[in-house]
Amino acid sequence: MGGVLLAAYPFLPLLIYQFRGPSDAYTVQQDEYASAEFLDVHEPLTATQLPTNPDKPVIEQPSGAQHVSNDTPHLVIDKIGVNIPLVEGSNAYALEKGAWHLPGTANPDQIGNMIVTGHRYKYRPPSSKTFYLLDKLNVGDTFIVYWNGGEYRYRIDKKEVRPGNDLSILTDTFDRRVTLITCDPLFSTKNRLVVSGRLLRI
Repeated sequence: MGGVLLAAYPFLPLLIYQFRGPSDAYTVQQDEYASAEFLDVHEPLTATQLPTNPDKPVIEQPSGAQHVSNDTPHLVIDKIGVNIPLVEGSNAYALEKGAWHLPGTANPDQIGNMIVTGHRYKYRPPSSKTFYLLDKLNVGDTFIVYWNGGEYRYRIDKKEVRPGNDLSILTDTFDRRVTLITCDPLFSTKNRLVVSGRLLRI
């Protein structure tokens, strides 16, 4: 009996969702996969710890007041039904409110690599607020980032699975791109599914 329960444990969150019925607002706060998905690797990460590209020139950012838009920054991936807010925060607890834009990484209007992480599993799948179906994306697919009133469209040119402790996936770049990261396989924090796209147009 104990062996059966142990074998079924990875599927328990999904069974709970199926039993309760559809609800995009229902969060499994006790689910270790939902609450600790990135905290083991990314929680202590700060901007000064990000891998850097030593050959990249330093670009001075304009001074003055920051432009504030009424439009909430968000990520849209039509192919897999994602429409999720982009949340700024100093640690991975920002993931409780949406997809986390890692501090110290580029913005869409800057040259560099904008890193965005999201829960693979948090609401009853599939959900527009998670990266549950991120593995269904392929090279050539597109996604859009809405940022400070602008629309930035990206075409995916890289998709790979990397070890969960591999911070090289956060390295900055010379081009303007967005890298999406979530856990892999489903219900595990062992690896990271990495999908990266280069800016097509604004």
